[in-house]
Amino acid sequence: MSFKFLESGVTSDLELEVTARSLKDFYKSICLAVSDAMVDIKTINQKMCKRITVAGVNTKDLFFNIVEELIYLKDAEQLVFADYKIISSSAKGVVIDCCGEKLNSRMVLRHDLKAPTLHNLSVLHNEKWIGHMVIDL
Repeated sequence: MSFKFLESGVTSDLELEVTARSLKDFYKSICLAVSDAMVDIKTINQKMCKRITVAGVNTKDLFFNIVEELIYLKDAEQLVFADYKIISSSAKGVVIDCCGEKLNSRMVLRHDLKAPTLHNLSVLHNEKWIGHMVIDL
């Protein structure tokens, strides 16, 4: 389970690549990557947990929708998370317990993610899951 941010030369976008051996770990890696892109997750305390349910028509759609939901929670409710527990998962839906706290001045902020894009969005599965996405900053 891992993620990395790719150098694209475009400063208004963030390119993300997520890899994992299992679908459950793939979804968790997506969540951790989004959180770490927004805030240094080491500066987030796990004061509360929020359960979210995300649906999609396939894993690519879910990849997009998970990123969109986490950005929404940051913007609308000022919530960011440092840990995630995948309660249930399939190719068409996932239930996640997200643990963190409201944004505050103690946190080390990184990027203000705006929205996931469909540009170069992909999810491949052979021996492991590999996802690629560009996120607007």
